[in-house]
Amino acid sequence: MSMFVYRSRSEEINYSRARLDKECNVRCRGEEEEEEEEEKEEEEEEKEEEEEEEEEVLGWRDTRAR
Repeated sequence: MSMFVYRSRSEEINYSRARLDKECNVRCRGEEEEEEEEEKEEEEEEKEEEEEEEEEVLGWRDTRAR
C-alpha cells in the first residue's frame, strides 16, 4: 500500500519556503544569541578595565597625599 501524497507545484513551493524559513529563523536566533553574549562579555571587560584604572588612579593619589 503506497502512501504517496500528491502536492501541486504551488503547495510544494509553499512547503519548501516554510521549511527554509523555519531553518533560517532557528539559525538567525542562534547568531543573535551569540552576538548578545559577546556584547555582554565586552561590556563586562570594559567595566573591569575602568575599575582597574580607577584603582590605579586612587592608589596614585594615596601615595601622592602621603
